[in-house]
Amino acid sequence: MNFTEEQAKAFWPVYRDYAHEQQQIGDQRVALIKDYAANYDKIDDTQADSYIQRAVKYDDEVASLRKKYIPKFKKAIGARQTAKFLQV
Repeated sequence: MNFTEEQAKAFWPVYRDYAHEQQQIGDQRVALIKDYAANYDKIDDTQADSYIQRAVKYDDEVASLRKKYIPKFKKAIGARQTAKFLQV
């Protein structure tokens, strides 16, 4: 992404906050995958439902995070650059 100096100054602090929150959500995903892999051969329907709900929760949290940060990115770098960023 080619930012102007002004955009870069506005973007990177927002991005750092976004990446930090994204990592926390990602850690939950990794924990889910490890848990599922460790119990793959012995899960029952109740556990399977729990994995499903945790996976959906992860997806919801990722979407919520993006929605939360879109206005912040748009303010920092504008709508066109934000759209470009979200596609990367």
